[in-house]
Amino acid sequence: MFHLFRLLLIVYLCSLSFSSSAQPQAYLDSLEHLASIEKDAYTKSKILKDLAYAYIYSNPKKGVAHAKESLSIVPKDSLIAYAGVYNLLASLHGAQGYTQEALSYLDTALTIFTKIDDTKGIAKVYSNKANVYRLLSEYDSAAQYVYKGMVLNEQLKDTLGVAQNYTTLVSIAIVQNDNEKALEYGYKSVELYKQLNELSALAINYFNLGIIYEDLSAIDSVTYYTELALDIFKQQNDEASCAMVYDQLGRFYRKQKQLEIASIYLEKAIGLKQHLSIQKYLKLHLNLAALQFQLKNYTYSLELAQEALKQAQPLNFKKVVHDALEIIYSCYGVLGNFEKAFYYQEEFILLKDSILNENKQEQIKNLEIKYETKKKEQENQLLAQENQLLEKERDIEKLKAAKNLQFTYGALIGLLLVILIAYLILRDNKTKALQQTTQIKHQLLRNQMNPHFIFNSLNAIQSFVYKNEPRAAGKYLSSFAKLVRAILENSRDEYITLHKEIQWLENYLKLQLLRFDNKFDYHIDIDDELDMDSTLIPPMLTQPFIENALEHGLSQIDYQGQLDIKFHLTTDLLEVKVEDNGIGINSKTDTQKDHVSLATVITKERLDFLNKKSSLQINFNIEQLSPKGTVVTFRIPLKQNF
Repeated sequence: MFHLFRLLLIVYLCSLSFSSSAQPQAYLDSLEHLASIEKDAYTKSKILKDLAYAYIYSNPKKGVAHAKESLSIVPKDSLIAYAGVYNLLASLHGAQGYTQEALSYLDTALTIFTKIDDTKGIAKVYSNKANVYRLLSEYDSAAQYVYKGMVLNEQLKDTLGVAQNYTTLVSIAIVQNDNEKALEYGYKSVELYKQLNELSALAINYFNLGIIYEDLSAIDSVTYYTELALDIFKQQNDEASCAMVYDQLGRFYRKQKQLEIASIYLEKAIGLKQHLSIQKYLKLHLNLAALQFQLKNYTYSLELAQEALKQAQPLNFKKVVHDALEIIYSCYGVLGNFEKAFYYQEEFILLKDSILNENKQEQIKNLEIKYETKKKEQENQLLAQENQLLEKERDIEKLKAAKNLQFTYGALIGLLLVILIAYLILRDNKTKALQQTTQIKHQLLRNQMNPHFIFNSLNAIQSFVYKNEPRAAGKYLSSFAKLVRAILENSRDEYITLHKEIQWLENYLKLQLLRFDNKFDYHIDIDDELDMDSTLIPPMLTQPFIENALEHGLSQIDYQGQLDIKFHLTTDLLEVKVEDNGIGINSKTDTQKDHVSLATVITKERLDFLNKKSSLQINFNIEQLSPKGTVVTFRIPLKQNF
């Protein structure tokens, strides 16, 4: 959940070219009146442009209508006005998430600004392009346009423009988990906003520094910069931003397990209801409900979740309804009302499946948008190259009669340039295709684990049916179906939370206890310092070795087996151990030693792929215990989802 908040925060922090503060209604009414009575075309177009800009934050669709009306009456000889309106139309569409349309308007604006040699206008377009590519998660392209804009802003000595460029670079560094760069750019932007006495922007950057230091677990710095931001927002009576800070402090103290303090800050945020969107208000309600559940205030938690559900359902806020249902059925379960708990759990499962389908469709849509964006960009590049070639041909025609030799040299140079450009494009496409192939191969390798596990489990069910009563076999098959469902959900992700992995292992081991007639005991030990909801681990990483321990270690002993699974935090590593008191690897027969587990082979290949993608390596070791038993140890670089 914190990860989603963090992404939304970045959009808020760095949409400086795509949004403005909401304007008072009296100001908007005044502009509407002036636009209706103004006769001079140039003046009226300027009023309409100001009116459109005023609506970016509150009503971008209405802003588009005013901007297009302004464009229709701009005097034909005022190219700078034309470019300004196109740039504004890009901002209005960007505010609505229409990235393809935004890029199209920006290309038009850039062409006009370039034609009239308006450096300041070009710098603004570059900044806006950076924001569009940031929204598309194309961070390399976004950074390139930021640096282009920064070069021009430095030439113009536009300190505010440079500060805004640094703020955008902060957001890009945060999503790429480059905290060192994020801090570097953050401090630079803070110094520039101090010089300009831009308090609102300064507060936003203080708040951003607090987010970065939270990722670095520097608690004192988190509270220091967050409090600085809060003080400025209070001085400016910016209640909406205060609510944002209270929400963040609530999340921070909850993460620090200071639940009472976290509850106080969330209550403060909710108290500023009139400054929040209804969706944000309901999400805060649910955050407080989850916190009260942790505090074991189940009745209060239930009331908060029910209120959020009541308001969210008519508005079709599916994510809010989803989270509210989860809290409600959990509360009823703890309070002993199992009938209602079952009812709301069924509603939760149905909605969860619906959201999963919608997310898949959204992912496909985003891929289509990215494809169209790339296609358009390549078309523009090809068009620019064609225009350059046409201009060269016209110049050559003028000089052809007197300079035949120069014409020959020019043609050869032009041909070499085309060949070189084509070679570079082909090489770049080949590199990208290789990267995509590697990614797909990695996905297929992870998915190999599912049929392997299902095959072994179905064999176990067949054996269980032959040896036991049909009713017991039916119970085993029902439990197995639930376990397979969890496997299919987890297999879509390269990493899942430790909480999900533990739930899966619990279900798996309970089934194995049935199968082995309780001939072994197991214990899962989790380090108290580990946050199970934010710590990430590759799915089904430990299962193959647990399976080996059961099949080859514990199945052949005549005493009570013991299986211990430990998750411990060591510095910046997550250490996982699977330990059994079976026969051990040194006690295996020659035939057993020659046997190589398919699951173990697949797991090794999975780790090879994961290690290729990161400088921090995942490694594991298998050792014989004395006098009996085996221990498998994993050391995984700590990866967390905030």
